[in-house]
Amino acid sequence: MSDQENNDPVLSDDEKDALLDGMSNGEVEVQTGTGARYADVREFEIGPRSRIVSLSYPRLQTVNQQFANRFSKQVEQMLNAETEIAFEHLDNCTFSEFCERASGLTLLFEFSAEPLKGPAFVHLDATMVGHVVEMFFGGNGNDSSRETESFFTAGEVSVANRFGAVLIETLADVWQSLMEINAAHTSTHQGPDAVDSVDAGDAVIASKFRVMIGGREESLHIVW
Repeated sequence: MSDQENNDPVLSDDEKDALLDGMSNGEVEVQTGTGARYADVREFEIGPRSRIVSLSYPRLQTVNQQFANRFSKQVEQMLNAETEIAFEHLDNCTFSEFCERASGLTLLFEFSAEPLKGPAFVHLDATMVGHVVEMFFGGNGNDSSRETESFFTAGEVSVANRFGAVLIETLADVWQSLMEINAAHTSTHQGPDAVDSVDAGDAVIASKFRVMIGGREESLHIVW
C-alpha cells in the first residue's frame, strides 16, 4: 500500500494488477509470518437459514413492543384499572382482507402521521369498546350481549375517542426513537364500510396487540 500526500491509503498500480490477476486465476498472494504464499479461493454455499427475512419489519416490531409497555401505563391511569398490553404479531394483507378477518361491529379511528403518506387506523371491536366504556365509568367490564348491537351510541364513541386519542399520542411519542411523526386524529368510523380514504385492494400492515384490562382479555389493531 502507498500513501498520498493526504495520508489516505490507496493501492499502487502493481497491487491493482496483482489483485486483478488473482481474481482471474483464483490465486491471491498474501503475506504470512514465514513469507508470501498463495491463498486458495474456495466456494461458499449459503445455507438455507442464511437469508434475509422479508416483510418482517424489525424496527416496527421494536417500536410496537415499546408502545405496548408505555400504553399499558397510560390506560391504567385513564381507567384506574390494572392493565397489561402486549404486542403479538404483524400481518401483511390488503385492507379488504383485514376487514374480513375483523368482521362485526367495529370502530376505526383514522389518523394521519406525517411525513408518512396515507392514512392509518386504530381498530377496536365491539367487545373492546364496551369493556373500555364500562371500565371508564367504574364498572367491571361489558357482557357478551353488547355484540348484538348494530351501532355505537354517542356516549360510547365519546369515551372510545378519548381512548383513541391517548393511544395516538402515545404512539407518536414512542415513534420518536424511529422518526418524528405528527400524528393527528382525523375521523372516527363505525365500521370499515364508512372508510373512503383507502381502497379495498390497498396493502396494509396490521399490528395486533393483546389487551388485558381489569382481568379481561381483548385485542386491538394498529393498521398502517
